[in-house]
Amino acid sequence: MEQQTGPERGGPQLAVLIGLQAAGKSTFYRQRLAGDRNGGHALVSKDRFPRSARRKQQRQLRLIDEALAAGQSVAVDNTNPSPREWSPLIALGHTHGARVTAYWFPPDLAASLRRNAVREGRARVPEVGVRATHQQLRRPSPADGFDAVLEVRFDGRGGFAVRAGVPGAYPGVPVPVGVCCHGCAGNGPGNVDPDRVVPRRQGAARPDAPTAGDSMSTIELTKENFEETVSENDFILIDFWASWCGPCRSFAPVYEAAAERHSDLTFTKVDTEAQQELAAAFEVQSIPTLAIIRDRTLVYAEPGALPESDLENLIGQARQLDMDEVRRAAEAQQAAQADGGPESAGA
Repeated sequence: MEQQTGPERGGPQLAVLIGLQAAGKSTFYRQRLAGDRNGGHALVSKDRFPRSARRKQQRQLRLIDEALAAGQSVAVDNTNPSPREWSPLIALGHTHGARVTAYWFPPDLAASLRRNAVREGRARVPEVGVRATHQQLRRPSPADGFDAVLEVRFDGRGGFAVRAGVPGAYPGVPVPVGVCCHGCAGNGPGNVDPDRVVPRRQGAARPDAPTAGDSMSTIELTKENFEETVSENDFILIDFWASWCGPCRSFAPVYEAAAERHSDLTFTKVDTEAQQELAAAFEVQSIPTLAIIRDRTLVYAEPGALPESDLENLIGQARQLDMDEVRRAAEAQQAAQADGGPESAGA
């Protein structure tokens, strides 16, 4: 059901836009929040400050405070990837009695990188910055203090579809993982139509015969052995799959062969039907999805049944990563966001 994006009756609203750079947030603001029937949300963004400006976080909070005090609704258009950024905004909004709504833009890293690459000047963010944000990005939840959480996706017609009821990435809260993303229902990797999500078939019998999760060269990952597996292995690959997913079955022998070739790495599989909590924690929304963890750091997570050559290339790139550099980049991005570094958000 399409949700209203304008403020309701009863006072000012605070809209917190959450998503990668180049995810469509600025375009969404212009289309849906700038001029709604209630007079529109004032735009506040650190990107609007001069590059040389100092204490951008404090300046941003002051502008929000002044607008809400005057009864003006506000939209905060930054990446806002985690509670570190949300918490002061939520607290400030509630101080003024404002309804605080999170607008969640589910990450599509490949698409954001493509859109970011064609930007010019200050609007273009270094690729490492986009990837660092992707690593930090966390799905918002009412448990964080938001009065509402709305999910925003492109509608394929130059606009946006806004929906309520976003599943949270917390233990025990399942996400819709039942989508074959590679050649299934006409969807390619990272191009899943949310209207065509196929939920788990209730009451469907689970096969007793060995499935794609059984192998001598891979480990079946569960919530019970996850922490131990990650703690004891420096390089882990995770294949999120389901027995009914055709592309998952096609990818299985490619993955198994890679596991035999790279015996020094840890290849694991997660049955998304049996391990919905793990799928939720990784925000898996289409399968197969492949994730790579190095030194307890998630460095890759994308949907798609990779051919052998692409999988080999990906493993090679992951082997060559300088993890100290990855961690420094992530820390630098966090520091930049805390101080109001460039966070262009439009599509």
